[in-house]
Amino acid sequence: MLGVIIGCEVAFWVLILAGLACRYLLKWKKTGSALLLLTPVVDVVLLAVTVAHLRQGAEATFAHGLSAVYIGVSIAFGHGMVRWADERFAHRFAGGGGGAGAQAAIRTRACAAGTPRLVQASAGLGDRLSLPGRHDLPRRRCE
Repeated sequence: MLGVIIGCEVAFWVLILAGLACRYLLKWKKTGSALLLLTPVVDVVLLAVTVAHLRQGAEATFAHGLSAVYIGVSIAFGHGMVRWADERFAHRFAGGGGGAGAQAAIRTRACAAGTPRLVQASAGLGDRLSLPGRHDLPRRRCE
């Protein structure tokens, strides 16, 4: 199961890099967009494999919980990660605007602040851990 999770993580970043390379280096905008649009398929594959494994009678293990965390992080922050990579790639290889450094730092801090809550919830720990509450998190949404 851990191999599937690692494979999905690798596939996610390969699709992003291939999509950005096609978009900016090869100037194949439609192909690049299609590859970037395939990144959610990786989550669907991981979800399907996890569900199938559990339906076959496998006992829920750490790997299944890690799969849930991976899918949750991907749903919560995936779009922002792709947009961040697109902005950096455009700035580096296509002369695009890249002046979003301060904004990106704020967004990164906000996303990082939300990650412990996601991990806590997926681990079923509820309020047993002393993590910051909603009122302690930055006001900006992760985009």
